[in-house]
Amino acid sequence: MGISIIDKDFKVKGTIHVKGRLIIAGELEGIITGDAIVTLAGSRVLARAEVQQMSISGYFEGDVTAYKSLKISHTGNLSGNIVCDSLTLEAGGKLNGHV
Repeated sequence: MGISIIDKDFKVKGTIHVKGRLIIAGELEGIITGDAIVTLAGSRVLARAEVQQMSISGYFEGDVTAYKSLKISHTGNLSGNIVCDSLTLEAGGKLNGHV
């Protein structure tokens, strides 16, 4: 599986279907579906996500369905509703929503 990157100075708006891993360092607004999403510290995502795995280290606003796992790191901030099989929230990470 491949790796795709939305770099820190890049802004994307729309629907994205991911095969493999998507690393987000910039900004994304829309809908994300697919395999694995990683948001880096400093990223900003306003989206609805339906993925297998997600790791949040930046700002994410929207509803998330993670069929396998969702991890919010110590720099992560998630605001939205969550449906997931496994949730990890590191000390310092922020979660505002329903699980």
